[in-house]
Amino acid sequence: MRDVEHSIQLVPDYRVHHQAPYRLSIPMATKLKRQLEELSRLGFIKPSNSPCGAPVLFARKADGTLRLCINYRGLNRYTIKNNYSMPRSDELFGRLAGNRFFTKIDLRSGYHQIRVAADDQLKTTFRSRFSHCEFTVMPFGLTNAPATFQRSMNDIFRDILEQYVLVYLDDILVYSRTLEEHLRHLRDVLDRLRRHGFYAKLSKCDCPIAFYSRQLLPAEINYTADEHEVLAVVNAARHWHHYLHGAPFTVRTDNSVVQAFLTKPKLTPRQARWWRDLSEFSFTTEHIKSETNRVADALSRRPDHDQEHIQLSSISVTTVHHSVIDEFRPDYRDIHATLRSGKTVPNYSLGDNDLVYWHGSPGTREPRICVPSTGQLRVRAEAEFYDQAAAGHMGFHKTLARLSRLYVWPKRKDFVKDYVAKCLTCQEVNSVNHLPYGLHQPLPIPEGRWQFILMDFIGPHRPPTPRGHDAILVVVDRFTKRAHFVPCRYAISAREVVDIVFNRVVRDHGLHLSIISDRDPRFTSRFWRRLHEVYGIQLRFSSSYHPQTDGQTEITNRTLGDILRKIVRDDQQWDLHLAHKEIANNHAVSPATRMSPYYCDLDYHPRVPADFLRPSQLHPDTSCLALDD
Repeated sequence: MRDVEHSIQLVPDYRVHHQAPYRLSIPMATKLKRQLEELSRLGFIKPSNSPCGAPVLFARKADGTLRLCINYRGLNRYTIKNNYSMPRSDELFGRLAGNRFFTKIDLRSGYHQIRVAADDQLKTTFRSRFSHCEFTVMPFGLTNAPATFQRSMNDIFRDILEQYVLVYLDDILVYSRTLEEHLRHLRDVLDRLRRHGFYAKLSKCDCPIAFYSRQLLPAEINYTADEHEVLAVVNAARHWHHYLHGAPFTVRTDNSVVQAFLTKPKLTPRQARWWRDLSEFSFTTEHIKSETNRVADALSRRPDHDQEHIQLSSISVTTVHHSVIDEFRPDYRDIHATLRSGKTVPNYSLGDNDLVYWHGSPGTREPRICVPSTGQLRVRAEAEFYDQAAAGHMGFHKTLARLSRLYVWPKRKDFVKDYVAKCLTCQEVNSVNHLPYGLHQPLPIPEGRWQFILMDFIGPHRPPTPRGHDAILVVVDRFTKRAHFVPCRYAISAREVVDIVFNRVVRDHGLHLSIISDRDPRFTSRFWRRLHEVYGIQLRFSSSYHPQTDGQTEITNRTLGDILRKIVRDDQQWDLHLAHKEIANNHAVSPATRMSPYYCDLDYHPRVPADFLRPSQLHPDTSCLALDD
């Protein structure tokens, strides 16, 4: 036996621990009897008269065999803990840089090769239906056993540790730069083990490194982003159950969802099943930065899958960066060369910025840029009208209509549909659409702009912004669908609402004929009613507990909420983003009018940053393309 012995030091108020044996199945009991006989034959256990007694249980090892374990929790509760420093796996792996040859050695029954101090053997007593015995060697389950074993290994290899050998408990890794060095190092390590009486288990002297992935099922695609993160851990634990069950391990991830999931107070039935599966394992989570999680994110970080976010900058109307031109030319080389030579090509022209423009049908007054398939130009064009703050993630039809006003390429409808469908932000926060409730009694169709408006409050939002805003007043014109989003305090009075309406609506659009709103106290107050009676404005109220009456405002509120959740992430200063959201909402084509609210109200599209790519000699577009152009 080794010079190192395992001692068990107890606290002064120690109480004798004893517990009835666990009931075992007949196959388990047969296995237990055989193992006890083998341990007795090897001299690892002996009969005991100790008043202590811990129950016996089995744990399945990675190779499928059963390991005899003792439930020493009662003893460990009163054991003085040994704070011997254990090596960190990440630091150990850092020592392997530059080496090419590796050999892993796993010791056979490593703990059983350490003797328990004679005075402490009584404390290791365990009981079963077959015997009452104590260990003469260190058993599994003692709280200080890992520290004792690590200390013995460090003593054996102290002068060569981290030079060409790493030790973590009974796992030994020998590493070298050349084959000749490796044979010499391996011979030295094996000789030290032989001199100290440690033996290796040849069947375990390997180091498998595995990767696991699978395609999401159709139903799993609809899970939230957080549920996808938890599902990955659950599936990995199920797949490597034979490695992980019964052994502590660490989940290194670039998100904190898994740890929060384990302490979540309320779970759905599906999440409860996941929690039950994960509760069988003993693991901790360790957060790592996303950019360092290269192994797990290898596929998603392939360069050909990257979709870089466009960065707006000051651009000359007549000059485009040469890298854009270089990416542009391959798809349109012949057309570009013909136009540069001074010849004409039907429906195509060459702009001052050296880009090819398509004029489309004779009725189209504004040419559009031809976007090739090379590089990331189409992705960048799509991002301009979908991901930017002034775009607002407005969905397939509205994004396609806006993009088609400036760009053209074959099968762009399919490209936009695929781009929008893969947006993780939209999958996470979009509202659920459903069939309308009951019979509809629609309001009269307005005959002109800003004659009939809808009003509603969104809020209160907690906490308020630094400017004291905790609500949004939404005003929508029923004819053009154009909306105004005004940040305000949720507790404002009816007089303050009147000031906002006159400053933001009446000033620009004139007095309206009718207002439709819910039964908010500010809209039903005597002051509000009397003021609108003087101006001859009719007030209409939705039915109690039936917001569908004011359906247009409710839809706008939902759209605004979706946009804010997609854009405002890291702070609560949402009121600074409202101007961008109003632009995004009013630029989006309405399915009802097949025009954007801006175009329906102003008869033209206000300019956006992408419009600066148009030729300088052309005027702003005054047409609105069909959705399926």
